[in-house]
Amino acid sequence: MSGEQFTTIDQKIVISDLMDADLLRDFVGKFGEFTKLRIRLVDERSNIFITSGETPRFCMIAKGNERCRALCEEAGEECCWMPLDDDEPAIYECYCGLSYAVVRLMAEFEMVGRAIFGPFRIADTSISRKIHETGAPRSQLEHALEKIPLLPPEESKRIAKFFADCMDIFLFLSAKRLLTSRLHLETIFRAREQIFKDMENQMRSREDQEEIERLKQIF
Repeated sequence: MSGEQFTTIDQKIVISDLMDADLLRDFVGKFGEFTKLRIRLVDERSNIFITSGETPRFCMIAKGNERCRALCEEAGEECCWMPLDDDEPAIYECYCGLSYAVVRLMAEFEMVGRAIFGPFRIADTSISRKIHETGAPRSQLEHALEKIPLLPPEESKRIAKFFADCMDIFLFLSAKRLLTSRLHLETIFRAREQIFKDMENQMRSREDQEEIERLKQIF
């Protein structure tokens, strides 16, 4: 017997373990349709695992320019990594002049991910000088800019906060179910450990040991 202890209780909670992917994708999609905002869910490793809505034409035009594409990728990474100190959503202003609302998702007092809303424009949004300096097609961008949702920052924060509150309910219930399952598994594996320990204490021959090792591989 190696003495290795199998434990599930202290395993870190991962958002992909908590939520049914199809159910979550459906909820995010409907929320995005209702608010007219693109939503991306990011896990604790900063990987985007659910996206609602299509990439805005403005972004597609911008990414057609090599220098803009590099800036877009940098901005996307920053949204996924930027510090979120409390439950209040943060507003991230992209290099192009558009904005994003970012809010953290919590389960069992741990941050398990974040939701990113946007892009959206505020009343005085205009294409930034930085994007003009890249040589991206100005007239196409200005036309596409009008299709980006117009939203005051405080309104975007309220939307993001409401979404996070809804997710809190889902995540809380899912976390309880997950912890209950882990407790059952813990009980099963502890019983398994005890059974094999008792068997080893009663070993009488090499054949007995081989039989125990065979059973360990099965169970």
